[in-house]
Amino acid sequence: MSTSAPARPSYVDVFLDMLISQLSHSYLGDWQEYSRVLRQRNHLLRAIREGSSTKSELEFWDIRFAASAGRIVAERLETLDKLGKFANNIHARLSASDEPLTLTYQPSSEIGDSPDQRELANALLQEMRGRSLREIAAGHSLMGPHRDDLSACIGDMDVAGFASRGQARTVVLALKLAEAHLISESMGDEPVILLDDVMSELDPGRQRQVLDFTSQYEQVIITTAEPGLADQLGIESSRRILVESGRLTAAI
Repeated sequence: MSTSAPARPSYVDVFLDMLISQLSHSYLGDWQEYSRVLRQRNHLLRAIREGSSTKSELEFWDIRFAASAGRIVAERLETLDKLGKFANNIHARLSASDEPLTLTYQPSSEIGDSPDQRELANALLQEMRGRSLREIAAGHSLMGPHRDDLSACIGDMDVAGFASRGQARTVVLALKLAEAHLISESMGDEPVILLDDVMSELDPGRQRQVLDFTSQYEQVIITTAEPGLADQLGIESSRRILVESGRLTAAI
């Protein structure tokens, strides 16, 4: 997607959209359509600012923009609701904490939290009409799914701003395990789980919890710089591969 003022990467961009695209073929099509409309709308906003187009031409693209955005946000909200429940349960076990993990969708406009795509589209359309002069002056769209974000909180604490390194890594691990659970439940196919040097950063209790969660999957790949970790954790029925200086030196 290309815009005149790209938004910074967010949890939505790098996590939620990738997840939903695996679960729904229509979502990827909706996002591609939205991206095309966004480019056209941004081009028109710049043309209006420069005087080569008129504001009356904006309504057509506003309606298409809002319709595409409504479908995307509705899908995001539905998926986030399911993911959040799984992630909270997993996080509680990994962290041994009573403080809930909460995932909150943060829209760039006042569209509310209704999961109905028509209500979302209508709310966005009304706000776009009210902000049209600001968007013309800016020369690009100031709201929409491409500018939305996702926040994660442990209790009342914002993870991105205040969590410790260990807390943040536990949240990310809970999200990835919840993602695997949701994929398995929604698609009926088990994903391959890759835990890339995760175990060495966890205490023994959390290591065991992670193994308990992943034991339900047929294929789990664990990488570590500690060769004795498998023995310490009592991992059985596994194939061990040793890599030294970029070369495979042993396979057990």
